[in-house]
Amino acid sequence: MKRSPQLRKLSSDHHLALRIARDAKKALICGDQNRMAKMQADIIQRFHDELEPHFKLEERYLAEPLKNLAKAVILEQFHDEHAQLRSWINDQHDAASFLAGFGPLLEQHVRFEERVFFEVAQALLDQTELDELAHTCLK
Repeated sequence: MKRSPQLRKLSSDHHLALRIARDAKKALICGDQNRMAKMQADIIQRFHDELEPHFKLEERYLAEPLKNLAKAVILEQFHDEHAQLRSWINDQHDAASFLAGFGPLLEQHVRFEERVFFEVAQALLDQTELDELAHTCLK
């Protein structure tokens, strides 16, 4: 299904998230402790600056309106993955463990949202709800 125009900003954010996941993998493969530590710090900062605001938009403007429309398992996975990603940011991990855990989870989550969650959202939410999200994303 073609992506709804109102969801394009969030889909664009997903491209940035996939770059973060790819960069985590590259730093891990490199094995350089300094590079891995720098990447971990960069990801944590980008999470707070970019990913957390993105999560809050999705939770408020997609998950909340979908709670009575979508299958519970979809919303459960959505919320569980957001919680897991937040946990990786807030818990203490050495750089290698952090990159090995956070990167793949972020990639998996983006794929789930693009292939499943956004498809459900654009199929079930009405135009007004999607327009409200789009308007908020432009602020």
